[in-house]
Amino acid sequence: MRLIISSLLLIAGCSIALADIQDPPAKKYNDHRKFSRGIANIAYGSVEIPDSMVKTNDSEGNSAAFSLGVFSGTRRTLERLGVGIFEVVTCPFAINRGTYKPYFKSPTRGNHGTFTEFPPELGFDSSLRYSRN
Repeated sequence: MRLIISSLLLIAGCSIALADIQDPPAKKYNDHRKFSRGIANIAYGSVEIPDSMVKTNDSEGNSAAFSLGVFSGTRRTLERLGVGIFEVVTCPFAINRGTYKPYFKSPTRGNHGTFTEFPPELGFDSSLRYSRN
């Protein structure tokens, strides 16, 4: 009887130990996310122009915002458009080193040359749950 109980406890313990592998860290990135990321980059990639203008205005001034900001924003918009079309076309295939992760590198703090996974948002941040005074 002791052998049966200990065997059942051992089997139950092994099944719990395998539970972690059922939700791997790469599960966040799948073909649906890749497709939606591509659609977002195609539809909202043009937001890079005013975003680049604002960031250039903060660092370089007004004159640079209307020249350098517009050109860098246009370049970033075209890059997002190209990657967006590529991700929509290749969404069923995991071709980025065998995963569906984004092709843009993760942005570092204060570096405007890197891209985020999705296009930037303009305006106020409405996801905050408190009121500002």
